[in-house]
Amino acid sequence: MSLDFNRTPTVDELLQQIQTTSFAGVPGAVTRNEAVPFSPDSDELRSSAEMLIAAGDIMLARNILIAMIRSGTFVGWALRTLGQTYETDGQAAKARRSYQDAIAYEPHLEAYRCLAMLEIRSKNDAAAADALERSLNLRELPPATRFEIHKACGNCWMRAQRTEKAEHHYKRALAIDPTSDQISSNLGALCLQAGRLRDAQRFFEDALVANAANSRALSGLGAAYLAEGRKREAHDQFARSLQIELDQPNAIYHLVKCAYEIKSYATAARILGDYVQIAPVNANLLYSLAGLQFHLGRIDEARSTVIRILQIQPTHTGATELSKLIERYATAQSNAAQPSRSRA
Repeated sequence: MSLDFNRTPTVDELLQQIQTTSFAGVPGAVTRNEAVPFSPDSDELRSSAEMLIAAGDIMLARNILIAMIRSGTFVGWALRTLGQTYETDGQAAKARRSYQDAIAYEPHLEAYRCLAMLEIRSKNDAAAADALERSLNLRELPPATRFEIHKACGNCWMRAQRTEKAEHHYKRALAIDPTSDQISSNLGALCLQAGRLRDAQRFFEDALVANAANSRALSGLGAAYLAEGRKREAHDQFARSLQIELDQPNAIYHLVKCAYEIKSYATAARILGDYVQIAPVNANLLYSLAGLQFHLGRIDEARSTVIRILQIQPTHTGATELSKLIERYATAQSNAAQPSRSRA
């Protein structure tokens, strides 16, 4: 088949050309389920495999890749790409073996990354971190790449609950880029989890020096203050964090809890009122909002919120009691106003 180079060929025409030229002269029939060694131009084979993968013809692409491996053509790339085809088909074990073979044949950063991502998707975070750590032995890695690898290692070890290893990699990353607010914030979270409150505060503060809008560092600093019993400072940090990034359920919980404990309701009521507009409907969240509105003397708003709660959950005990309290308060206010009107 010949192609008209004055127009763009169709995918079917390209596939037919590959099947008739790439396998020309090979003894025996080539099917989609078997691989036969062949040796046309190496770049042509690589391009053909890439094009077939892009077209979704994984089996034919795999045949070419296997043949490339057998013939010693771009073996490292072919093994890595073969692993990606197995991942596409959900064959994780074969993909893992292909990536490992690619690394053994030709250690390459992309092969380590592919293996690490496979392990992360398989919930094997320790194995992912191990693969990334091995990639750090590659020579002439740019500082920016080393930074990203150390950061990824730290994240993997954190998920694997190996905090000492995570801290090591985060600090190595921070040594490369001391201005990274994300790494400082990660170290703050790690220290907070370990109960090292002073260290946590220092790292969160460093993150905020680098980026005052780091909502995670603000909420982390709030949590550190709360652990020390500094509820007013914690309240203020949670509020600042939520004004930047509203969708933080844990920060919302702690903000409201602090608001009730320090008896300062206005900021929490405003932020919680915004939050319930974006969060899934939750009767307990609405109950907290109704309580804040009641404490602020916004009786009509509190009543409306309680009615909404009881529509969602008619047996909600707290809302039922708050409804009675609202009505008693409203009655008392009305009775208090009557003598004034009579004297007038």
